[in-house]
Amino acid sequence: MVETTKKVEKQVVLLVDDEPANIQVLAACLQDFCQLKVATSGQQALDLALKKPLPDLILLDIMMPKMDGFELCSHIKSNAQTKDIPLLFITAKTDEESIEKGYELGAVDYITKPFKPKELRSRVKTHLQLRSHIINLEGLLEVEMQKYQEQQKIIQAQAKSAALGDMIDAIAHQWNQPLTIINMRINNLMFDYEDGIVDDEYIEHLTAKTQGQVMHLTQTMQEFRNF
Repeated sequence: MVETTKKVEKQVVLLVDDEPANIQVLAACLQDFCQLKVATSGQQALDLALKKPLPDLILLDIMMPKMDGFELCSHIKSNAQTKDIPLLFITAKTDEESIEKGYELGAVDYITKPFKPKELRSRVKTHLQLRSHIINLEGLLEVEMQKYQEQQKIIQAQAKSAALGDMIDAIAHQWNQPLTIINMRINNLMFDYEDGIVDDEYIEHLTAKTQGQVMHLTQTMQEFRNF
């Protein structure tokens, strides 16, 4: 019997740097445990960030022509499809103002060049694990929400069924007395006829009273129908 193992898809990391040499160094550090996408400009990075499979993490330089890393970060965070992708700045800009700005724009981490390969790998793995946990939690939340919605539908259906039952009971209660009276009058009519007391006045009186009860039944049904 041949055992098969399910292939585990590597998480996707988008590398953004206008220097090919920097891309090569980053790729050498990360390629063994993640799938890499490479962009050498801000616009190319935006295009790749929207292309499936979407990146699980974006590593980007700050100092790039036309569109720098800060501007690229703003574009990514303003797009509904990419706003939740974690970004990690990896740059030679070490001043406090740049670091603070990077975090303010939504970056999850900030690594300065030259970096230590082991430290880079460790921090990237940490952020990828966090991303994986978040996605799994979102999936579980979606499943639980679907279960909750189904339960609410069942509860609503049961409530409607109970309300309908109450309404039928109310109709039966409202109709019981008039029907009893009508039935009693019909029975009395037979006995009164045998006793010879049925005349035009008797019939007129009986008809008027019975029609009144029928009107009451009709009005009751209309009220419940409107309800």
